[in-house]
Amino acid sequence: MKLLIASVLLVSHLALCHCQAVPEARSRKDIIDNAKKLLRGPEPLFLVQAVHPTNVLTGNNEYVCWTSTTLKDSSRKFEHTITYYDVTKVGSPVMKQKLGVYTVHMDENLSLQTTNRSTKPRIPGDWKIVEAKEDCMVLGMHVRKDARHHALCLYWVRNSSSIPTRRNCDNAYKNNCENSIYKRYDWMTSCDYSNKPKNKGQ
Repeated sequence: MKLLIASVLLVSHLALCHCQAVPEARSRKDIIDNAKKLLRGPEPLFLVQAVHPTNVLTGNNEYVCWTSTTLKDSSRKFEHTITYYDVTKVGSPVMKQKLGVYTVHMDENLSLQTTNRSTKPRIPGDWKIVEAKEDCMVLGMHVRKDARHHALCLYWVRNSSSIPTRRNCDNAYKNNCENSIYKRYDWMTSCDYSNKPKNKGQ
């Protein structure tokens, strides 16, 4: 009788552990699947917010209005054209581009390899997928609770996305990135709705 009771308790415990693990596993799978869908999709992605040291990415907001557009994809690798505007010369923005390959890993990490890695703007290659939905994705470095003052983040959105569909990504960016000490980039300050630099004639 005691053996039967012990067996029942063990089975119940294992079932409880399994049920508790399912939401976390599902959440991880959803993040990975959503990142893949976003990178595979035909719509361009706009970089709407970022925070990083001034020696990479947008610099001192010298490289603005970033767009990432799908060229081709496989199951885990997604080749994109990444365009941006060089606004170092006032009144003469120049659109430039790099080829990039995003690789989505099963541990919720993402690698981004680009051409001309040593030339400005330099794009770091290893990121954590902090959040990913079908309309948006937040990538981060140093986003542990004890390191968020030094967080680097990129917030990409699908061109046609709306504010309600980005709420989870908004919250993820706010919670993981906004306390960083580094330079901030805000798309609305620098770009128009077609993702071209504002005040081009000045």
